[in-house]
Amino acid sequence: MTITLLATNIVWDTDGDDALAASLPTELQVELDLTEGGDWHDINQNISKQLSNQTDWLVLDYQLVGYSLSPAE
Repeated sequence: MTITLLATNIVWDTDGDDALAASLPTELQVELDLTEGGDWHDINQNISKQLSNQTDWLVLDYQLVGYSLSPAE
């Protein structure tokens, strides 16, 4: 089962560049396949990687809200 979550309050690792940080999104959608298993560390790694892949910047912090089942489920 795949769920879509909204990562909010994203804090990017911009080495203190406030102008750059302000230009990056504070919310992005991520998808998790719950059948992959793993612990919270694995889930966090997956989410952080998805966020970084969308912006090419590392993530320091985020919060998750909401969910929806994928149409195929």
